[in-house]
Amino acid sequence: MAIIHCPTCGDPVKVTGDRWECSWCLDFGPVSSLLPSERAKLESDHYYVYVDFSELEEGVEKIQTGMRLLYENPDTVRRMTWDLFAFSVSQALLKTTDNRLAHTRYLELFYKEYPYFEMWKAVKFAFKKNKAYLAESFALNGETVGTFWKDIMPKLVPHSTNASWAETEMKGMLEGISQIEAIFSKEEESEIFERLWNALRKYWDDYAAEMMEKG
Repeated sequence: MAIIHCPTCGDPVKVTGDRWECSWCLDFGPVSSLLPSERAKLESDHYYVYVDFSELEEGVEKIQTGMRLLYENPDTVRRMTWDLFAFSVSQALLKTTDNRLAHTRYLELFYKEYPYFEMWKAVKFAFKKNKAYLAESFALNGETVGTFWKDIMPKLVPHSTNASWAETEMKGMLEGISQIEAIFSKEEESEIFERLWNALRKYWDDYAAEMMEKG
């Protein structure tokens, strides 16, 4: 098995997305700052043991927790979780031109760990077309609200007068999305979350007001 070495002290490093960090000397940086021989190893399938997927997995788990409260069918929960994950990573990749090769390699290895490798092909196809995967369903910003967010509104509006339950669960889902996107984009996780939450909260409030008017 190949080991990716720290350019400072030579110890093995942990690779996350397009970043690496050394637990021995505490140095860190982008994959582009590794020695050429180490960067070449990242083209091989043999370094996957040393790649850290914990942040991605934690983000997926947060999304899945929210999906479990929205859907009863386990298959629907899994499908919607991985669809939203795929949208999140593809959207983040479109926001940066830096280290795309390292990012896509990292994602390919991640997908190989799970039974959704075929989805990776669809994500790559959308990326080549300069589009986010399933954007029509999961887009959430000041201008666009995807069909997924619109469809779940009836599940949330009954709680809008005492919103602690729904807000907690929706914030958890958005935290998962933000955590995932931050790995691949240059944005801070907190900035991504704030943007998503403001967009969802506005649409949520508008929808609740409209339902109240209709009686």
